[in-house]
Amino acid sequence: MAYTRTIHFPVKSDPKAKFTEDNKFYNTQLSKIFLPEYGRNIQKMVEHCMNIENRDQRNQCARTIIEAMCEIKARKTPSFLSNPEYDKVLWDHLALLSNFKLDVDYPYEIVRKEEFNEKPKPMNYPVESERDRHYGVYTLELIKKCAAMNEGREKTQLAIIIANVMKRQYFAFNKPTTNERIINDLYSLSCGSIRLDPETPLLRDDIALRGSKTVEQFYNTRINTTKRAIAKDAKATTKSKI
Repeated sequence: MAYTRTIHFPVKSDPKAKFTEDNKFYNTQLSKIFLPEYGRNIQKMVEHCMNIENRDQRNQCARTIIEAMCEIKARKTPSFLSNPEYDKVLWDHLALLSNFKLDVDYPYEIVRKEEFNEKPKPMNYPVESERDRHYGVYTLELIKKCAAMNEGREKTQLAIIIANVMKRQYFAFNKPTTNERIINDLYSLSCGSIRLDPETPLLRDDIALRGSKTVEQFYNTRINTTKRAIAKDAKATTKSKI
């Protein structure tokens, strides 16, 4: 028969305390931790600081808590100290840990409770066509800038570059297509402002699929990398024998 044991921790840290149904407790019965990243001990320190009557002692206790919070933040997130306003962030967190009830001399103007609970304004997402979403927002912006240019060699060269980018992006999300399809999409997205010759040469399909390398270059790179790795291992083995 399997033996199972359930341990209930007493509320008071008394070595003679016995585990009974009356003195057991659970985390769900404890006070709420406003910022779990600092842990319950920091929360208890803040609650103790709120109960200090002398204001000078309360200010000193608050500064000590800030130092402890800074150490915790620096240990968990080393890049936190690179933020020039990290000290203000800690004081804002201290106010939040006390539910904005801690009355101390804050060195900064902390965030107000109304501002903290205020909902952010809705973001205006760009409205894109479901049909052309695979080309991306930046490609559409490039098309707009190219369409606004005066007719000439510079506009044609930019249009060819955009068409090559569109072909790469099309291959990334769809099956291979023809150059004519890409040129027609460029024409429709520019509202007829960019017109390329249907015979305009674009990237080869294998280059568009694999990036800037052809199939031969792709496999040659892998072969050369393997050869270098084998030669390096052989050289290391020879040195170890010597």
